[in-house]
Amino acid sequence: MNDFLKKLTIGVENDGKRLDNLMFLIAKKTPKSLVYKLIRKGRIKVDGKKSTPSTKLKAGNIINFPAYLESEPTKISPPKGLVKLINDSVLYENDDVLLINKPCGLGSHSGTGLKFGLIELARDARKHILKLDLVHRLDRDTSGCLLLSKDLMTLRELHEIWSTKKVEKFYIALFKGRIRKELNRIEVNLETARGALGEKRAFAMGQKRALTSILEKKYIKDNTLVTLRLDTGRMHQIRAHARYIGHPLAGDDKYGDRDFNKALKKDGLSRLFLHASRIKIYSENLKIDVKAPLPLELGRVLSNFEQ
Repeated sequence: MNDFLKKLTIGVENDGKRLDNLMFLIAKKTPKSLVYKLIRKGRIKVDGKKSTPSTKLKAGNIINFPAYLESEPTKISPPKGLVKLINDSVLYENDDVLLINKPCGLGSHSGTGLKFGLIELARDARKHILKLDLVHRLDRDTSGCLLLSKDLMTLRELHEIWSTKKVEKFYIALFKGRIRKELNRIEVNLETARGALGEKRAFAMGQKRALTSILEKKYIKDNTLVTLRLDTGRMHQIRAHARYIGHPLAGDDKYGDRDFNKALKKDGLSRLFLHASRIKIYSENLKIDVKAPLPLELGRVLSNFEQ
């Protein structure tokens, strides 16, 4: 009898997760000691190979595991209003991809304190699509272009080119203070670690290369509205880079300036001023250039500034 009756393709939502931690989620009713034993004996494999419990998974990996481990999930249908919000937020769609203008406050996927993320809502809104996965992620507090793939071949192709010049990701952000005119790029290595409260944070002067290009600047009420290009894709990259140069993002409660944020609330800003405004892809099979309009609440803040 073949144990390997179940196959799971790792999506971006589980990229970087340890094999044992993922299996604990899948096999909730199975003792952890048995999960460890099956991994050590090679009955739970990654891409057909024996692995260790601490193996870091990557998007596109295929996990084989005995079918009897999988716990039956409790199915909860998402609210119709949220599903409609996703349908109303579609920017572009073809046979290969779905591009959504993610609202601020909605996570890319379910997780801590969130029953539903964008991917769960999108899967409900597109039930006829057999394979719908996140290509990348946006922070919960960031709005804008979020790309999903409709098949494994497209997902793998996009992951191969995602950090190359074939993909360009643009953002609009509001920085505290006036950024000097000659500053056109921020290149400071970052590292992800746990902060004082145990939350994940990006810290400057780490080991991983991180580059953010500043393409346009506009001074508004002693602050700077910028158009950025994300040349690498580190966690919280723009937010950490903004803090590093001494011009934190408006409305950033993790890397920002508390007094600055408090003052901005009088101008109507109640969220992070960071928006994924455009995505361009030049691959052999995909040619996309789509813009996400600035959310109304951010547009009103700029109008209040200018008045």
